[in-house]
Amino acid sequence: MLRLSQISKAALVVAAFTSSAALAADQKASEFVLCKNSAKNVRTLRVMGENKNCKVTYSKGGAEEQVGEHSAKESCSSIVDRMRDTLQAANWKCKEVSSATVTTSTEVSRQ
Repeated sequence: MLRLSQISKAALVVAAFTSSAALAADQKASEFVLCKNSAKNVRTLRVMGENKNCKVTYSKGGAEEQVGEHSAKESCSSIVDRMRDTLQAANWKCKEVSSATVTTSTEVSRQ
């Protein structure tokens, strides 16, 4: 059974992921990195666009902002790599995500 704190954390992650999806409804991320720390905080890094005019977005606390833009995808990937290195140096655990599935439960019990 899920505790209320687990439910609220899961809701925050789903909300962040949903807002990210809403911002890019017409584009698919060509690169997506998910980072977590020991307190279970989540940060995401995304490269949007293929080949030309890519954009890099960073989410923190459910808010997403564009942190870079370039005409070459390799340069956008380089921005993500540097930001990932910075997070990992601060004891964040990061991994690339190739796909994600969001599921919901119709029944949630409180303890």
